[in-house]
Amino acid sequence: MLNPPTLYRWRIQRAARLSSAVTHRVRWSERRRALRELGAASSGILLLLLATAPAGGLQLPPEIQLDRLMLRSERLVEADDLDAAVVAMDEAFALGEEHELELPPGLRFEYARVSFAVGFLEAAKASVTKYLTSAGQKGEFYEAALALLEDVEQILEQRDAPECSPEPEGTACWMELTSHPGCYVMWDHSFLSIAEAATWTGECSAGFAQGPGTVTWTYGDGEQQNEGNRRYGQPHGESVMADGAGSVFAGPFRFGKPHGDWVWRLSTGDVWQGPYVDGEQNGHWVVRFADGDVWEGPYVDDHRHGHWVFRDADGDVREGPYVNGKRHGHWVWRFGGAVWEGPYVDGEWNGHWVQRNADGDVGEGPYVGGVRNGHWVQRFANGSTGEGPFVDGKRHGRWTWTYPSGQVESGPYVDGEKHGRWRVRPPNGDTYYIEFLRGIRQKP
Repeated sequence: MLNPPTLYRWRIQRAARLSSAVTHRVRWSERRRALRELGAASSGILLLLLATAPAGGLQLPPEIQLDRLMLRSERLVEADDLDAAVVAMDEAFALGEEHELELPPGLRFEYARVSFAVGFLEAAKASVTKYLTSAGQKGEFYEAALALLEDVEQILEQRDAPECSPEPEGTACWMELTSHPGCYVMWDHSFLSIAEAATWTGECSAGFAQGPGTVTWTYGDGEQQNEGNRRYGQPHGESVMADGAGSVFAGPFRFGKPHGDWVWRLSTGDVWQGPYVDGEQNGHWVVRFADGDVWEGPYVDDHRHGHWVFRDADGDVREGPYVNGKRHGHWVWRFGGAVWEGPYVDGEWNGHWVQRNADGDVGEGPYVGGVRNGHWVQRFANGSTGEGPFVDGKRHGRWTWTYPSGQVESGPYVDGEKHGRWRVRPPNGDTYYIEFLRGIRQKP
């Protein structure tokens, strides 16, 4: 329930001014006795003044009329009759403007809160803006007013979305409820496929689904349910969505956008868990797959950003940094006893990599655009070595191979195959040549 604390304090402060304004109508002795009996309670003061006003059709002074409207609006708010409270506040503003009366600074903020609650969004925005402009940063409700303004603007932005059609434009649209004609809920493409119809178990207000309830989205091949609170047709607060196939998505919304810690339990057995901020994945996420694989790391604005670790059920591990959704920086791959490490740039292997395999073989050299390009050196566990250039992932150019026996072979590769004249120098120092054609040794 809304509670306007400003009104109580303001009425206390105005009690003295009210006394001088009605001296000709209420005797001082009666007022003094009433104040002593009521302990200066502001609502009691107003009731006393209004009750002791003389009969005969004389109009109350504007100051008292204003207080009467203020008291009425407060009682209506306490009674949760917010529409009538807005009307009383409107009358108070009109009276204050007509007679140039001083209004309590917090009244604009309170009016914005009540207007927001009943769906008068433009009025709420205008009133809270006036409050912030007049009260400034030192205003009693400054932070709350800023938060209220942000909430109102978010809803106004979403409210401009079009009605749903078979192929809606954008990511969101309004769908009329078949269970409540003239009442709408927000459909969000981020989570849902376009539905044929929607029903609602809760209440409607100002043309939107409001409060707790369940939306059932109907599709040609089944249903999906979304249980939780709605504010102006949009999910707001804790929500549980079930797609009918066994997948369940649970977490809080804030004005139609996921905001807070979420858990996705998919029908496949996979579980995704982590936070959203204003509709985007932000913070540390953990993904556990049914086959035992585990991925974890941070998201920033819906993109992987920061250090991620991928652990496979068989023990293989890949880890390194992401930047804006792409692998970028030094990564290490450990699989089957092998360790490969080197840099990524914009999601591709770029730079000097070292690849140590489980059998003892080692290769190192540059990658460009995700493929080997440049001078590589390969050392094998049996003592053999080879070095030469790669072009687009294939040996291309002059290579030299040295074997444990001391024999040395050198010659050209073309597109990954020996091609051309190769020189062979055995350990005894003799030298001879061999011709290759597309990898096939030619007869002398």
